[in-house]
Amino acid sequence: MLLSEDELERMQKRFPYPRFSKAEYERRYSNIRKMMREMNLDCLLIIGGAAAYGRCWFNFRYVTNMLGKAEMPIIVFSRETASRQS
Repeated sequence: MLLSEDELERMQKRFPYPRFSKAEYERRYSNIRKMMREMNLDCLLIIGGAAAYGRCWFNFRYVTNMLGKAEMPIIVFSRETASRQS
């Protein structure tokens, strides 16, 4: 599920903490996709750690900059740029 720009903005107001710039996200995503092409991967499954704040969250935070909770979040990161859905 992709969030609309409005939903993302509401979440960022509700949970304020430092955010990366759009350019920084694009730099990170570009590096990830370059590595994926080199390794011939179509997608990555990125899993955050459950119930251990700070532990096992580094990959998840690198991609999203979101802080962890007790739930186990999962990201499917595509090698192709995802189109935003409203």
